[in-house]
Amino acid sequence: MTDVYGGDGIGPVDPVTAAPRRDPCVYTITVRVDAYVAQFEDGRQEAVEKHDVVFQIDIGGLTFAKFHQILAEHIQMGPGQVVHLSAHDKNTMTIEPVLCSEELIMHFIGNYRDFENKVLLMYGEVVTLEKPNAKKAGRKRAPKKPPAPKKPPAPKKPPAPKKSTKETTPNSVDCSATSSVVVDNVPLSAYEMGRTMGSQYRVDDAEFSSIEDEMQPAEQLETGCQVNDNNDMCVSSMVFGTEAPIDWSLIKIAPPEEDNVDIPISEDNMCDVLGIEDDAELPEPPSPPPSEAMYMTDEEDQQQFIDAAIPVDDRVPVEEEIFYDKENPLMYLGALFPSMEDFKMAIKQYAIKKEIEIWGSKSDKTRYLGQCMAEGCPWRIIARLRADGKTIRITKISLKHKCSSTSKVTSIMATQGWVASKAISILQNEPTIGCKELQEKLEERYGLTLEYQTVWKGKERAEREIYGSIKQSFQYLFNFKAEVELRCPGSIVEVDVKKVDGKIHFNRFFMALKPCIDGFLAGCRPYLSIDSTALSGRWRGHLASCTALDGHNWMFPIAIAFIDSETEENWTWFMSQLSKALGPVSPLAICTYACKGLENAVKKVFPAADQRECFRHLMGNFAKKFKGDVYRMWPAARAYRPQVFNYHMNKVIAESPEVDAYLKMYHNLKWMRCLFDPSIKCDYINNNLAESFNAWIKDYKDLPVDELADKAREMIMKLFHKWRRIGVKLRGRIIPAVIQQIYNRTRGLQHLKVGKSGNGNCEVKDISKHNLRHVVKIDKKECTCLEWQHTGKPCDHALAFLICARNPIWEDYVDNYFSLDMFRAAYAGEIEPLTDRSQWPHVDMDFDMQAPIDNPRGSGRPRKLRFKGFLEGGDGGRKKKKEPKRLGSQNRCKRCDELGHMQSTCPLNGPKPRKRKKRARRYPSDDEDTPNPQNVENTPSRQMITIPASLQGSPSPITRRRLAIALAEEEASQSQLAASTVDTMMMTIPASLQGSPNPITRRRLAIALADEEPSKLAAPTLGTMMMSVDMCSTSKARKLTPKRKKMA
Repeated sequence: MTDVYGGDGIGPVDPVTAAPRRDPCVYTITVRVDAYVAQFEDGRQEAVEKHDVVFQIDIGGLTFAKFHQILAEHIQMGPGQVVHLSAHDKNTMTIEPVLCSEELIMHFIGNYRDFENKVLLMYGEVVTLEKPNAKKAGRKRAPKKPPAPKKPPAPKKPPAPKKSTKETTPNSVDCSATSSVVVDNVPLSAYEMGRTMGSQYRVDDAEFSSIEDEMQPAEQLETGCQVNDNNDMCVSSMVFGTEAPIDWSLIKIAPPEEDNVDIPISEDNMCDVLGIEDDAELPEPPSPPPSEAMYMTDEEDQQQFIDAAIPVDDRVPVEEEIFYDKENPLMYLGALFPSMEDFKMAIKQYAIKKEIEIWGSKSDKTRYLGQCMAEGCPWRIIARLRADGKTIRITKISLKHKCSSTSKVTSIMATQGWVASKAISILQNEPTIGCKELQEKLEERYGLTLEYQTVWKGKERAEREIYGSIKQSFQYLFNFKAEVELRCPGSIVEVDVKKVDGKIHFNRFFMALKPCIDGFLAGCRPYLSIDSTALSGRWRGHLASCTALDGHNWMFPIAIAFIDSETEENWTWFMSQLSKALGPVSPLAICTYACKGLENAVKKVFPAADQRECFRHLMGNFAKKFKGDVYRMWPAARAYRPQVFNYHMNKVIAESPEVDAYLKMYHNLKWMRCLFDPSIKCDYINNNLAESFNAWIKDYKDLPVDELADKAREMIMKLFHKWRRIGVKLRGRIIPAVIQQIYNRTRGLQHLKVGKSGNGNCEVKDISKHNLRHVVKIDKKECTCLEWQHTGKPCDHALAFLICARNPIWEDYVDNYFSLDMFRAAYAGEIEPLTDRSQWPHVDMDFDMQAPIDNPRGSGRPRKLRFKGFLEGGDGGRKKKKEPKRLGSQNRCKRCDELGHMQSTCPLNGPKPRKRKKRARRYPSDDEDTPNPQNVENTPSRQMITIPASLQGSPSPITRRRLAIALAEEEASQSQLAASTVDTMMMTIPASLQGSPNPITRRRLAIALADEEPSKLAAPTLGTMMMSVDMCSTSKARKLTPKRKKMA
């Protein structure tokens, strides 16, 4: 088979199994066998002198049994003889027996002679075993007894690793039963150690000659560049045949990030590496106990046992129970159903499965008469109440349908009640499912068409049946409090109420479990992240949370709370309950976001805490007021040294002095690393830890408050169990992922030049940054760049100095917050499981607690997803998606060197003459010979209209309405009608317009009136004619230009 190399750089890959292949690791084994007598199967005996047996073996996948099988092929011995192996232990300087696979591989790695040639010396002794069927003289065979009942075999425990009696020295190699040994800063497994140890550690070139040569002093076997694990906790995580060692060098460790939470390895990746599953398989049930028949060997004994038994009948007569398939009910003559409600639900399910529609023509508590709704279909069904007054029996039913399918039309059989009955089981398994997804699932499962509104109301009815009313959900919080205090003593659970208009309403809720409190105090850094997220259920409150960090930089939940809004009063109550749960903690850092009520609450309850502010929220507010590329404050926030911070901030303030006053007034908390307390060992400038909790709980925010509190407890319980199992699997003094992260950072430090001053002091010059120089003090774990003091991990300058020596002990230079002991202590407490809501202790209250007074809801469906902020590319509304906005991209003028405009629009350029666009003429000029518009039959042109004398010289525009009224006035005056002003209702319709099918507009009326009395009107002059055409052509006033005056 041809090797195929994989893309991940691991090595050759089998093209069939896609598993990485390994190169063979062949050892030459020399077994020095003492003199013995070989006893063959045919009875022959042969004396064998002391000799050496030499053979080669590949240690990949080698077990103790396989090694004995290969050894037996090279030694002459009988079937009743075995070889007892032993080897030289260089730690105790004694010959120790080899009894298991673990001790065998230990000698391959630790008790080496020449790893470059891969040679190992062992000692063997052939021992004759006693034959199991040998008969002893003078002893008679005992009579056969009945066999005893078989017991299940006890599980075999793996042999414990052999402890060394010699104390480890700083220059010794402690490789016995270790899961991984560091060679050149790379942890190797047992198999890889055997492959690479020869090129790294060569002791001498002596060959195997005698036992005296093997028994050399320990000092002669030690080398100048050994690895000291120096860790009592370093116990083998690799027992041959049970678990394989973990090679951390092959695991992808994420590099540290500047702004986000620095997580070397995610919890899911860690579980995959360690083989931890969320849902562990249940153990097999024990075998049933043996029956009495095994002890009754004689028939007479069995009969006596039967006669001696006195049966006692304790059965209780049960009521008749009627069962039917609710998913596929059968309708036949005589079918029984428990109640009328069950029958109606079954007939709906039957109609949906048969793709028909049934109409209940008559339905009451005692009978049901139904028929198919299809026209001409003869199908009928009748069901009546039985004599017991409960059950229903089908008394008449037709067998055949004469109608088509109704699956493609909206089914009237799928009512809200039917949707609710089907949605209950779905919601119990998937409580976060949405209406659209539920609609698609029901339509796919039952092959029908549903309306969205029906599914929405049915889902709401199902949730009410599962969780109860909103009022009950708040009342159940008292029962939940009693259950938690009963099962998990020491937990803090508080329910706060308030009285409004004589009624008791729910106000606030707080929960901090005892294992979470103890875990934070024992194994987490003194850093708290506070935030809240809006609930999306029927109550529009907020879920406040407090989280911390463990050694893996994983989120550690401490407390949650329900509040109605983010007010200073609610935040003060929350922080007071948190202080009551944690007690005095010093030092302590608390990170919040841009909320003045929360900031004031922290100052009031935790006045001595190192109060920090999320820099991302600060920049979100800052970018709304100050825009431009020059207002980049991220380098200043990331700077560890005050000098670097002042350098970047002076550049920003030089552009706009208002920045300094704005930050002092609105953002006066610590958002820069140079002011952080180094003892916290956390340098986060963002509050992304709280955002991680909000994303973790996001899918359950629409649950009722009692279910949400119980769900949060359940999620924390499962989280602690998973991480507790991870802590048991890991080995070492410091978390392996942190050590591997340091290994990765030691590469690519060629730009740092080290100048040593002593054993633990040096100066490191950075040639890539203008020879910037820093002083490193290894003993104090300090560097003048201040990164080591703030993070608890060696900075690049310290790493450059430490790698000057071969294989440094990295565990000595990492802070204790990242130790495996503290990680285990954080999750040592077990969160007790709770019963369901129906089994919680009932709390009798002397008042009837009402639901909280919620703000009035607006029209439309409530939102479940929040509006995205400015920094997230949101625009504050429900609009189409846009590209994320770029923060501040103002132009700089090349003339005045100011921001906000370009050179072409600079105010120093002075006023610019405005170029007016030439407008196209709406009407032709008077001197142009233009033809008249196409005349409509019996419709005069505009030139035929003469302006009345009352309108001539009018400064206001002459509209069609004014023209019609003026013409009517002249006509009325000539006909001697008694009216000074003519109303439109008094006009007489001209004869030419009477009987017209088209609507009579003012324009048509004016033209018709002008046609009826042409002789009575004065003959128009040329100037009047031109003015009339111009004034009547538009409804808007036109300016009297010099040209028009001249023409007039």
